[in-house]
Amino acid sequence: MDKVRKKAQEEIVGFVIIVVLVAVITIIFLGISLRNGNNQKSLESEQIASFLSAVGEVTTNCTIPENSPKTISQLIVRCSDGDICSDEISSCKVLEENLKGMLDSSYLVGQDSFVRYYNLSAYYYSDKKPLINPLVNGNLDSCANGRKLVNNRPFTSTGISSNNEQIIMELEVCYND
Repeated sequence: MDKVRKKAQEEIVGFVIIVVLVAVITIIFLGISLRNGNNQKSLESEQIASFLSAVGEVTTNCTIPENSPKTISQLIVRCSDGDICSDEISSCKVLEENLKGMLDSSYLVGQDSFVRYYNLSAYYYSDKKPLINPLVNGNLDSCANGRKLVNNRPFTSTGISSNNEQIIMELEVCYND
């Protein structure tokens, strides 16, 4: 009788060890697969943030005063103040044209493209009032099965602008899966 009990106890212990090992392995694989999915989305979202930061440093052809070309970051502030460039063109118009050109060359939208849609907006933080018209390319409906990633960057006008307002530039991009 003792031999039968001992053998039964050994079999139960062996079965429990196998169940525990399978559970641990399953948890490890589940954790790895979930982490990889989030890292990819996080990485791409960080790429959008990097793009917005780089865009802010691009020099435009708007000079205020003459012989002092402004970066996109500076132009955002100048646009919020309603300044005019030295060539008598609105700083907001120059800002829109430069941003549109950079977006179109960086995010090619089309049927054969990986990018289906983008929307860049710049607005005042306090009331979400737009600084410029949103720059949109593509159709958001074509993104039904895609991944939509969004990131933003603040631009503070304190010390430069008369209205001391924070402006947010936000970029939303939809990728086809």
